[in-house]
Amino acid sequence: MNVLPQTLEEKIEYVKEHWFLMEPIYFMTICTHKVVIHPEEERYAIRCGAMKLEFGGKRLADISVGKLDELMRVEIVRILLKHPYQRIQPNLVKNLIASNLVVASNMKFEYIKANKASEVFGDESCDKQSLEYIYDRIELPEDEQEGEGEGEGEGQGQGNGSNGQGGGKSQQQGKGNGNGNKKNNRGNGGGNGKGNSPYDDLCNDMGSGMAQTETWSEDDYAVAEIDNIIEKADSSNGWGNLPGELVEQIKASLIPKFNYKSVFKRFRGNLLSSKRCLTRMKPNRRFGFTTMGSKREFTTKLLVAIDTSGSVGSDDLANALGFINGFFKYGIEEIDVINWDVRCYDDSLINIKKRKPTIEVTGRGGTNWNDVFRYMSEHRDYNGVIIFTDGYADKPDHPWLSLHPNRVLWCMTNKNDYEAFMKNFGNMDTVVHVSYIEANRRKKN
Repeated sequence: MNVLPQTLEEKIEYVKEHWFLMEPIYFMTICTHKVVIHPEEERYAIRCGAMKLEFGGKRLADISVGKLDELMRVEIVRILLKHPYQRIQPNLVKNLIASNLVVASNMKFEYIKANKASEVFGDESCDKQSLEYIYDRIELPEDEQEGEGEGEGEGQGQGNGSNGQGGGKSQQQGKGNGNGNKKNNRGNGGGNGKGNSPYDDLCNDMGSGMAQTETWSEDDYAVAEIDNIIEKADSSNGWGNLPGELVEQIKASLIPKFNYKSVFKRFRGNLLSSKRCLTRMKPNRRFGFTTMGSKREFTTKLLVAIDTSGSVGSDDLANALGFINGFFKYGIEEIDVINWDVRCYDDSLINIKKRKPTIEVTGRGGTNWNDVFRYMSEHRDYNGVIIFTDGYADKPDHPWLSLHPNRVLWCMTNKNDYEAFMKNFGNMDTVVHVSYIEANRRKKN
């Protein structure tokens, strides 16, 4: 006879064993995160981040296995969508609520109350939108935006802004006798102005939301680990009972953002050139140590071609400069930069050996990629070219591109331009390496 799990640890193991047999994608994902139980934690029930899945013992003391299973599934889906590790937004509580709405809009629950985006905004089309779209529509009350609310009451006592037992500052001790009036943290949260609350079992109130997102931050290592799991699940059809639309969203998250390290990995095989130089540290193959030997030093000479046509905005050009400066963080000693629009401005070529605060822009006309490839065909000492562009131009058809498609990285100015470029040119044999830059929207403290 099977013995039902009693302790929280036993219940977690019970869920994991079920996943091992029935839900391979959930099991593979939880195995990449360290499971930690905090017996005295009462601020949150469960949270993920920093490659950990953490459980609040006091919140989960009497939880049923079914409800625990659903709460854990939410966090696993959140991880697979990379919400705690990528696309972090400035207000982390709104970030969490947006993540909850995205997840809940694509899952069915029996034990927990989780709002769909359509329930909060009154628009069914919101259930199919991205995290960023949902984030921008959420309007928390002004006191919650600042993390502080006013309370009224007499006497001394502690009040919690989410349970109605006294007024006070959100997430802090307040004064009240239990009968004071207060602003309720669970009201007026809807982005449609109708007062629909975004709070539910996945985020009880402002304090809970802040506690749940304490460990959220951009993490390239975590993203790489999750991408590996997604690729394994896709190749082995290990998606279990995940809804098909959610699977497509998870797979879509594999679309690469621009990453300087990945560029060099991608180009490693065909862009590295070797330069022979003499050394006393190696014997000459013919005459031994009496004559200097030789070694080969591998180098990469890159050209960055910046689209300065009128359709590329000043913000995009600022991102391009950040894009160029980023190379110096990864061991590149120098890089050549050139401007182009309808033609490649040979006289605009500059050699950069350190981070620059500004660059001079030439052009602001139309867009013609082919002249960049003309320049590459005339300057054969370059191992490859990175074309920074918004992607709006006629089909590239220069002979040099047909001969050397692997030596070109098309880098779009943002995700929308990436998607448009792939729709127009992604089926071409000469379009091999494509990525995009997305400016980091998170405010630094």
